[in-house]
Amino acid sequence: MYNNRKTIIKLRVNDEELKLFLQKSARYPTMSSMIRDAVRQFDDRQTMGKLQSLTELKNFYVKYEQQLGWLGSNFNQYMHRANELNVSGQLTAQHLIEIILPVAGKGLELIREMKRELDDIHSKLLKL
Repeated sequence: MYNNRKTIIKLRVNDEELKLFLQKSARYPTMSSMIRDAVRQFDDRQTMGKLQSLTELKNFYVKYEQQLGWLGSNFNQYMHRANELNVSGQLTAQHLIEIILPVAGKGLELIREMKRELDDIHSKLLKL
């Protein structure tokens, strides 16, 4: 393999870059072998795919952070009120059906939507 290497590539670096190259290549027999290995391992499509997935995850968290905060706050208020009503003996099935179950249903649907989106992002990451 070495005998087939006839082409020389020149690379200009500053002092900082040279220091970095020397540090990185310390575990290799030669700096050239380190550069060859780095080029062999580099995959621009995979890197771009990872960056895109990270962006999707960031957007996911931004999208749902506010909704989850709102839902959690409202649900907590409803549970406190239901507990007060229960303690005073005023909690009715109608209150549960008309007030609490719709909020719980919204929460459940939000969680299902989040799970679907996370599954999509996970699938994309597995394909990289």
